[in-house]
Amino acid sequence: MGITVVVLFGIFAAISAALPKEYYVERTIVINADNKIVHDHIGDLKKWDAWTPWKTVDPNMVVVLGEKTVGVGASQTWEDQTGGGSLEFIATDPETGIAYDLYFADFPKVDAAMELNALPDGSTKVVWWMSGVVPTPIIGGMLAAVMDASVGPLFELGLENLKQVIEQPSS
Repeated sequence: MGITVVVLFGIFAAISAALPKEYYVERTIVINADNKIVHDHIGDLKKWDAWTPWKTVDPNMVVVLGEKTVGVGASQTWEDQTGGGSLEFIATDPETGIAYDLYFADFPKVDAAMELNALPDGSTKVVWWMSGVVPTPIIGGMLAAVMDASVGPLFELGLENLKQVIEQPSS
């Protein structure tokens, strides 16, 4: 039995080591509003609580907004069941969207953005993506391989929430 466990662990480690440690997650939605209206909701961290999916995963998550919540340098930190993290806007434009640096616990920086693309009918195609590297020895490749399946549905939920907030504002 012991030899079987060692052999299985060795196979798992070899497969994981051979997998790329880089990942890319992307989801898209069309919102019936122009870029500037969509940007108003994604470009102000004070408005993120109305649409982001993260508190669905951890209702006890505590978010602390930085001194600046709009524009380059806007930031927030959070504490959650996985240890927390932070983000900071590095680019923001009402026509093209936002880009931000994202940090989770002890992992390297993650690149992320919400790109806005104006469509001929006046609606906006929103592309939410993130990319990074999972440097964890042995299992990093496996974690990177499941990143799309684990984060992608949350991006989908967040985009659906954003669409609802913009298209069906409360009275």
